[in-house]
Amino acid sequence: MSKESARYIQVGEWVFEVKTVRALRVDEYGKPYSAIANCNLNGNSMYIDGLLTKDDQEFSKEDFLTFHKFSEKMGLDSFSYHRYQNGQSVTKDVKVQSFNKSIEPSAQANIKDQTNVKIKEQANVIEAFEASTIKTDAIEADVVEADVVETDRKMRIVR
Repeated sequence: MSKESARYIQVGEWVFEVKTVRALRVDEYGKPYSAIANCNLNGNSMYIDGLLTKDDQEFSKEDFLTFHKFSEKMGLDSFSYHRYQNGQSVTKDVKVQSFNKSIEPSAQANIKDQTNVKIKEQANVIEAFEASTIKTDAIEADVVEADVVETDRKMRIVR
């Protein structure tokens, strides 16, 4: 019997725990990569060690988001990494937040229901506005027609 999770796989009496991961920035595994990092997992956090990029490329926002998604999938609470920026040694500590995990499914359904109600309310307001605009246009048309009739009547009296 085997047991699996994002952090470990149990096969028989052995548990294989993920403690170190090598991350490569590459379109297809086996091809030359443009960045590499060693990730050490300890408890609920990860330290990204040896983050190297080809030709001193920046660690981009997309790269950061990729590590964030990986940390989220591994069930981690935080990760940190070290880089040299503008000749300065900088360590960044990041709290991993999952917007989907932090809201329970029943709360998600409630939010969806509330959103649908708001959309229906807005549609009703728009419909009422359009109906009142049509009535206003009809009233204005009646007034113009009455003015024409009144003007026509006055012209007949004068003749």
